[in-house]
Amino acid sequence: MADINALIEKYEQSPYPYVALAFCLKNREDPSWKKVAEKAKHVLETFLSIEPRVLTIDVFYGSLIKDILEEKIALEDTGFFVKWADGRYRSKNSPPP
Repeated sequence: MADINALIEKYEQSPYPYVALAFCLKNREDPSWKKVAEKAKHVLETFLSIEPRVLTIDVFYGSLIKDILEEKIALEDTGFFVKWADGRYRSKNSPPP
């Protein structure tokens, strides 16, 4: 975890080390994981507001919401995704399949 904290210090505006730290803390049952995950969510939402963006950041955000924070909301309710007819989620700004 020292390596992750060093990454956070060096790349404060990057969401990746925050997500990794939240995941580690949650698995250790450390209650501080939630605060770190919320920070990751905030940083990721800042990234999501930049256009154009790469799809991998959308997938990463979805994993944070569903897998780490375990939020019981539909991804389309986050304001960043749309569920297309084929059942997959895409960025709300993506062209239809």
